[in-house]
Formats: sequence, structure tokens, C-alpha cells
Amino acid sequence: MKTILSLFLVSGVLFASAKPVPSGEVKVLKGPEGAKISMLEVNDGNEALVQFKGVKGDHNGQTRLLKITTMTNGEQEFTYLKKKGSKMIEILVMKGGKGYYQFLQPGVENWLSFNYDEKLSEKATKESILDAYKP
Repeated sequence: MKTILSLFLVSGVLFASAKPVPSGEVKVLKGPEGAKISMLEVNDGNEALVQFKGVKGDHNGQTRLLKITTMTNGEQEFTYLKKKGSKMIEILVMKGGKGYYQFLQPGVENWLSFNYDEKLSEKATKESILDAYKP
């Protein structure tokens, strides 16, 4: 019994510590008042590691793994699952594409606009986003 439990714990730790695999380049988006969002598509473009800096709410200073859904018009939606009571609900965080994105800050009704910044994107590294992600 101890052996089985040990194997289960080890495999659980290995699964939880697996890093996302990059599948694109870093995109840095610039928003109002110096806010920045850095995105790295991972896991065959189905998800993105998204790093938030200078935004309000609990996203600020965090690097989160978000699911990407591509809509029929080509726009992308970035979401994550959150437990609410006994149910899991999908929370929409960002949407956009083609260099223009909108971010919904928690507790704020209006979307904030962010634009692709080529110079900041060229300076950004995949490693910095991967290292900042804590599952």
C-alpha cells in the first residue's frame, strides 16, 4: 500500500510540475498608464502563458496559463476555469487579435485596450515568461 501511495504522489508531483511547451514567439501588448501584457502561446497554440504588469486587480504581477479559443471571425478569447461553489466556471480575461487586444480587469466594467508593441516583443524572451509561471 505504501508503494502504491508513493507512486501516486510522485506521479502527481511530476504532472503538476510539467512546464508548458512554447509554440510561438512572445508578444508584448502595451496598454494605458504603462500597463503591459506579455503572451507566449504554448501547447500547440491551445493555451497561452500571459504575464500581467501594471494592471489593477489580482492579475497584476501574475503569469497565468489561459485557454485560447479562436472564434469564427478569427478573434481569440483567453479564459481560465475558476471554482464557484461546487461548479467550475469559465472566466473571460482577454479577447482580440491582429495586434489589438482588450483586457477585462476584475471588478471593472469597461475593457482596457492593448496594442501589440514590436520593439518590446523583440526584447522579450520565452524563458522569462516560462520561469515566471508557477502552476
